[in-house]
Amino acid sequence: MANATKRALKVIKAMRSATFSGISVTELAKTIDTSAANICRDLDDLVSEGMAEKRDDGRYQLSVAMLQIATAYQTDYNRMSSRLAEINNRIQNS
Repeated sequence: MANATKRALKVIKAMRSATFSGISVTELAKTIDTSAANICRDLDDLVSEGMAEKRDDGRYQLSVAMLQIATAYQTDYNRMSSRLAEINNRIQNS
């Protein structure tokens, strides 16, 4: 995996603990141990892809799109779990 990709994923992980308070470029750079310039590039990419938002106070937070991804995953997981339970019941009762 490319370094920039790994770093962007680390940015997303670091941002999950600042959902409502947001997080600054400086805080992210310290957390991930990289330069502010790298963080700015990563955040620009995340914002342009709709995965993060820049707040009026200059801090960043994950976007609603991230919640939509998580919700879709949870929905699919629940559907799969229900289906597997049905199959398991049929196997045990046959």
